[in-house]
Amino acid sequence: MERQVSLLQRTQEKIETHRTKQQQQQQHNQEQWRLPALEKKPRFAAAEGGGGGDCKEGIMTKEEIDFIKLLEDELEKFNSFFVEKEEEYIIRLKELQDSVAKANNSNEEMIKN
Repeated sequence: MERQVSLLQRTQEKIETHRTKQQQQQQHNQEQWRLPALEKKPRFAAAEGGGGGDCKEGIMTKEEIDFIKLLEDELEKFNSFFVEKEEEYIIRLKELQDSVAKANNSNEEMIKN
């Protein structure tokens, strides 16, 4: 019983460690995606102040800005979906590994008896 509790605790610790690493990786990825956007901020400001008509080279239109913002939001949702799925599958894998270990222990006990 003690062995199962410690195994469960280690599994939970591994899952928590993995989640922390994933969150750090996700945060890093978001920062990497945001860097190009930050570099474009002056262009955004110039485009918003321009108010229409002719588009000079290097200045983005309001439609382009809206599209980029929409695209970034959709990418964020897409990434979050797969991060959640990965977490679910990792938890399921740990559960299956625990079941296999338990079955192996049961087989060993049956063989001894």
